[in-house]
Amino acid sequence: MACRHVLAYTFVLLAFALEIHGRALPKCQYQEYACGSDLSKRGYTNADFRAAIAKLPPGIIPPTLSNVQLLQVLYHCDDIYNSISGNAFCVSGCIAISGSLANDQCYM
Repeated sequence: MACRHVLAYTFVLLAFALEIHGRALPKCQYQEYACGSDLSKRGYTNADFRAAIAKLPPGIIPPTLSNVQLLQVLYHCDDIYNSISGNAFCVSGCIAISGSLANDQCYM
């Protein structure tokens, strides 16, 4: 009988762990370039994007971008701690390249 309870508790803990893992969003990978639209699906917020742009010297990317325009920026994944910095504002659109660790790019 005790074995049945242990097995039941183990099953519940396993199901809980899988649920948490399934909800975990992958952040950007070190040295990756990613569109804001792609990063927003991974859990980054407009505040994260604005902070990433603020790291740059003035004039590279305007700090007055609208929230929609923040999604059209190409960001660089700076380190293993999921930090991002702005790289370029994609005037014609940012292209999310599918695939593992594929680098997104601005549409030319």
